[in-house]
Amino acid sequence: MALIYGNHNTKDFIEAMLSETYLPSSFFFLTKEILNYCRDMWNVWDDDDKDDKDCNLRVRVDVNVFVTKLLDPIDDDDDDENIFIPFVAASEKSIKKLDRLLVENERLNCSICLENILIGYKATKLTCFHKYHDNCVVEWLRCCNSY
Repeated sequence: MALIYGNHNTKDFIEAMLSETYLPSSFFFLTKEILNYCRDMWNVWDDDDKDDKDCNLRVRVDVNVFVTKLLDPIDDDDDDENIFIPFVAASEKSIKKLDRLLVENERLNCSICLENILIGYKATKLTCFHKYHDNCVVEWLRCCNSY
């Protein structure tokens, strides 16, 4: 399809391509920018080249669009109620084997209670190397054992 600068069909054609990128219509100001760029590129050519009827100008416009897919409002979480996760408590022996360390200079946050683990207090390190308040992680492991 031949596009001619200033042609109304050219503007519609570019806007149709932009609409396929899921951009909101407020971003269609890009159409004018694209057309201006094409005009500028065309004007750069020598006058001799413009007389050649077989001369083409091709412009590539890359538009990166990140689309977040929203959940279908009809899809509720009723089907999740039937999922059974068999948590089993950790043994006292495995809990006692966990590494305990004194927090000396690094700032740690217990992701169970969401509080800071203060310098000078003990933290418990799991095999995954995450660190928690001892009482928080022990209570969790006694009921759920999901580490």
